[in-house]
Amino acid sequence: GGNTKNLRQQAGINNGSARICPHKVVKLIAIYPKSLHGEAAQLLSSFRNGSYPKYIREKSGKDVGFLVQKQLSHYLGTQVEYADKTLHIEFSNESNPLPEITARLQDEHYRNLDHNVKYIGIYVTPIAKYASEKSQKMVYYKVKEAFLNLGIPTQCIEAKTMTMGIGSDITRGKLNFIYTLQNMAVAMCAKLEGMPWLLDETKKNDLVIGIGAFRSDDNMQYIGAAFSFDNTGAFNSYRYFAK
Repeated sequence: GGNTKNLRQQAGINNGSARICPHKVVKLIAIYPKSLHGEAAQLLSSFRNGSYPKYIREKSGKDVGFLVQKQLSHYLGTQVEYADKTLHIEFSNESNPLPEITARLQDEHYRNLDHNVKYIGIYVTPIAKYASEKSQKMVYYKVKEAFLNLGIPTQCIEAKTMTMGIGSDITRGKLNFIYTLQNMAVAMCAKLEGMPWLLDETKKNDLVIGIGAFRSDDNMQYIGAAFSFDNTGAFNSYRYFAK
């Protein structure tokens, strides 16, 4: 951000994103297990208000220093608000939240979304991205797909990662979970069509092509998955080609 340069992305991103999110207003939707209602509310507040240090100070009763969590709006370069409460989704079945989530996505509130607003879901997933069981892994991806079908990207955090991170900070009076929040904010910037950072390179019109063939877990054959970037690291597009 601000045309500043840094050898470390984690430090450089403190100046803001290289290219800001093009949407004027971004609204946050929480998708979470009922058992983690309080933690999910705090997570959203951390992104919207940068409230994490205050929360840990109050919960731990300890001096957590002067480290400040930057609001999500800093990383996006645009206004961030909470979505209407009717859009937040709380589910009970943690082994398979997909039916509850898809049912909510079909109700009147999601059929009448404000198309002048860009939404992003913060999904507290009880199922790990790299779950060993294929059926559980598919639930994780199907939830993301269901939101993408409505034009809503999602940023996931594993429930266990969140509770352990926050719990450890409360016990020790630390703010280590801030770095997880920063990583999520940077990923959300990219998913919302911003660009967190670029390589310090003059743009060139080079073309490098790689061709690969592979077979997916469901036995579907592909002859290529193509990612296109320019040499500064700016993402252009993604396509995949079946056999």
